[in-house]
Amino acid sequence: MNVRVRPVHSRLFLVLLEGACLLPLLIASRGAAQPAATPAAFQDGDRWCALGDSITHGGTYHDLVQLFYLTRFPGRTVVAFNCGISGDTAAGALRRLDWDVLAKRPTVSSVMFGMNDVGRALYGNDRGGPGVAQQRREHIASYRENLALIVSRLREAGSRVILLTPSIFDQTFEGEPPKQTGVNDALSACAEIVRELAASSNCAVVDIFALMERINREQQAKDLAFTVVGPDRVHPGAPGHFLMAYAFLKAQEMPSLVSRLSIDLVNNGVAVENGTVEDVRKQHDGGLLFTWAARALPFPVDPEIQPALGLVPFMQELNQEVLQVLGLRRGRYELRVDDSSTGVFTAEQFAAGINLAAIPDTPQFVQALDVLRLVKARAELVSENLRRIAQVEFRLVPDLPRPVTLDQVRPLIDVRLLSLEPVPDNASFRRALELYSQRKSRESEALGSADRLARLAGLTAQPRSHIYLIRPAR
Repeated sequence: MNVRVRPVHSRLFLVLLEGACLLPLLIASRGAAQPAATPAAFQDGDRWCALGDSITHGGTYHDLVQLFYLTRFPGRTVVAFNCGISGDTAAGALRRLDWDVLAKRPTVSSVMFGMNDVGRALYGNDRGGPGVAQQRREHIASYRENLALIVSRLREAGSRVILLTPSIFDQTFEGEPPKQTGVNDALSACAEIVRELAASSNCAVVDIFALMERINREQQAKDLAFTVVGPDRVHPGAPGHFLMAYAFLKAQEMPSLVSRLSIDLVNNGVAVENGTVEDVRKQHDGGLLFTWAARALPFPVDPEIQPALGLVPFMQELNQEVLQVLGLRRGRYELRVDDSSTGVFTAEQFAAGINLAAIPDTPQFVQALDVLRLVKARAELVSENLRRIAQVEFRLVPDLPRPVTLDQVRPLIDVRLLSLEPVPDNASFRRALELYSQRKSRESEALGSADRLARLAGLTAQPRSHIYLIRPAR
């Protein structure tokens, strides 16, 4: 069921924070809420900063959006920056905004927080009482205040702003760890704050929370062990990040079409969209030969995100590379592209139109996979190297002028390691501390490698023409 957006009619609205407990939260009303703006598509020359916590830092939703732009708009240069830091909040982001975001001169910034802002440790069956309830209210109030300040600062710097509602905390699937009932209700309150802020400040919004919540409810009605997030209830896995990217691209109203070619053998008609076709020749055996140059590549669906295709109509709505041939004699035909067989189809299937984006054997899909590999290599380098450097520096020397040097940070590392509790939640930060000196000494090299991978991905995404042969199957 879709999450319902409630209009704000007064300065007080009620937010469900735990079970049946309704707690009032003061929201600064700016009149009746208006629909939030639709996020505009990224344009050539845009510099996009994705600001967030660990779900951005180590996640892939923004990389998948970037991959979509590379393959769908290969002539459009969009520079994307991962500006996530694990464990961060809207308050923390405000402190690092100058050196971590604004220094990158973003023309557009997306903002997604909430998972750490709500104070997850305040929820669970063993937590309650007036003091805890007050702390929960304070966390939510702080979230709203700091989110509004981030929007204001970004706009003052000339950046367009896209607000993302938080991803869900799965407090309902059956399994470990403990459910911590109430966390997702608090995130629902954060999502409504995002919607209200987007509407009152005329910001664009992407409602990730509503999509993930709806899918989770629908699937858990069939299987209580299902989760759209991950086994820790917090961090989406690859399918979850794909759903987040889908929500982002749908909000931007991305076109469904990679390219479309329709050939009518009866009336000698040819129609092509987002591409060119030439040398269309009927064959003596009843087949067809032609050269088709699409102006885009299909989106390469990685096997690890394949399960998400059954949850949203991505292929139908955002990944259509259609070949239609009318007038073939009844029978079965082999489709060959650049002399490689890509499958056997009936004349009826050709007449209905075949979505080549769903065929992993075409040369253009293989080319798109090369783009995917480059995007993934860059994403891993950034998240596990450059963003870990930023994380350590933000935690240890948040207020020092940037850039900071290895000598300024190194003396503090051993002290922090000694004080860090040996619990699983600290494992990734402990490793970041241990590897900081090594990574920092090669930071310039890593930055150069990330830039080269981005440029190579752009070059690799340039479409090519292909020779198609349709012949009776043997």
